[in-house]
Formats: sequence, C-alpha cells, structure tokens
Amino acid sequence: MSDIIRKVKVLRENVNDWQIVYTEHYSTKELAHKRELQIKSWKSRIKIQELINNKE
Repeated sequence: MSDIIRKVKVLRENVNDWQIVYTEHYSTKELAHKRELQIKSWKSRIKIQELINNKE
C-alpha cells in the first residue's frame, strides 16, 4: 500500500461523524445564508449551546 493511501485510511478512521442537532427553515436561500453567517460569527460556545437547547 502506498504511503498516501495509508495516510488517507488513517485519517478517515480518526474522523468522527457529524450529527445534526439544530435546524431552521427559511423561505429563501438568501435569508438562510444570512442566518448561517450570523450563527457562524458567534464566538461564544455558550450562545450556540443556548440556541440548541432553546429550540422549539
């Protein structure tokens, strides 16, 4: 096995799968994108945790 293939295999074994814990629905892609950028701009883990915990 080549070194590159071996490295890729090791990287894949160490990656955890993502889990969806929060979603929001918007009528347009533009509104959804603005909201995504807003949430991604938050630097506080507590603020993001509160958003997830207070979902309707």
